[in-house]
Amino acid sequence: MPLFQADILLYRARLFRNRTALAEARRLIEKHGYHRRDEELADTEAAAEHWNDKEPSMPTKTFISYSHDNEQHSQRVLTLANQLRAQGVDAEIDQYEPRPPQGWPLWCEEQLRPESSDFVLVVCTETYLNRIEKRVPADEGRGVFWEGNVIRSYLYEEKSNNRFLPVIFDPKDGTYIPRPLKDTTRYLLTAFDLSDPGYEALYRELTRQTIQRPPLGEVVTLRRGGVSLERSVSAPQVLPPVAPREVRSTFSSAVAAHTETDLLEELKRLPAGWFEELVHRFDQHNAVSARPAPQSTRAIDLLKVVEATEDGPDRLREEIRRLKGSRR
Repeated sequence: MPLFQADILLYRARLFRNRTALAEARRLIEKHGYHRRDEELADTEAAAEHWNDKEPSMPTKTFISYSHDNEQHSQRVLTLANQLRAQGVDAEIDQYEPRPPQGWPLWCEEQLRPESSDFVLVVCTETYLNRIEKRVPADEGRGVFWEGNVIRSYLYEEKSNNRFLPVIFDPKDGTYIPRPLKDTTRYLLTAFDLSDPGYEALYRELTRQTIQRPPLGEVVTLRRGGVSLERSVSAPQVLPPVAPREVRSTFSSAVAAHTETDLLEELKRLPAGWFEELVHRFDQHNAVSARPAPQSTRAIDLLKVVEATEDGPDRLREEIRRLKGSRR
């Protein structure tokens, strides 16, 4: 089966000039020792050096795994799938397939295969978690339980996660992400539109439009005192005087430190869902999201991130007041 997957991925890489498929094929060939495919792999990699990255590649195939919590939730997932397809992502859900001839278990297993889906969106809710962890009657949620087992097996075999992305529609659902995916970047979708930061981030990953590293520049040579050599031999540059700034606070540093301590304690005591929403809003570089640690520890990291921006603590307090006011 892995050899067949490697052949399919190599075919997709050549046909659509898809570098992701090429990388996955290389991983399978090296892992399972299919040396009789080394020549074919080398030819494809040589051709890839001349591929134009701006040429359109094959649409990203994405399967959505979710639970039928209620009619409203099922409709919301359908809306997400429809929107992704409208924007060029080949999304697939069970609602598009009323009666697969091979039966639901095999259909689900086929959709989760690497050659079938580049990504799998796992829509996390309390019901989804209860069903994959067998906390419901035996005749309830068989499909979700089956998909959960297949996902676990892929994560166990590959010892990494390159495809399975947890998605939540409400901050409180962050507590219901399955254990194997808790350390993965999660996507909070409040609207299925590129104006929503969570949806935009998800769409960027699905369409491989993540922010690229700029080329590495030259190291600046410094002299003692931190003055660059190039600047030291040129005429001194006189800068205009700094414009006076309005005094915003007359608090002493001791009072300010006490205020930040109060803010940290409040972050530690916030409900988990509220805290995750604040992380989503303020942690733009995943400094907090990527660290698996208790909320008390992550609260310190979040406060450091907030304090690094102008008026950050004030905006954080305002967001906390907004959260409290919206839950009354």
